[in-house]
Amino acid sequence: MARKKGDGVPAVKVFVSSGLFRDERSVRLVLGDRTLSALVDKTDVVVYEPVADHEVEGFLKVTVIEVKGTTAVVDLPTQTFTEGS
Repeated sequence: MARKKGDGVPAVKVFVSSGLFRDERSVRLVLGDRTLSALVDKTDVVVYEPVADHEVEGFLKVTVIEVKGTTAVVDLPTQTFTEGS
């Protein structure tokens, strides 16, 4: 479920690590038994500790498209490269 974090922007909890380039981050979103991995711009991620050579907990800013009960349909940030399993 998307929730508002910090500055009131909807976000989902993710695990964050460094991306290939200085201005990107690698994020991993766990959805039950599925995992979604994405490369995103670092400005779309909120973390409360430095992202170094290990994964840290953080939040990925999203756009909420629709909410039904406890489920939300969200849109990931633009220019996101994803891979799911």
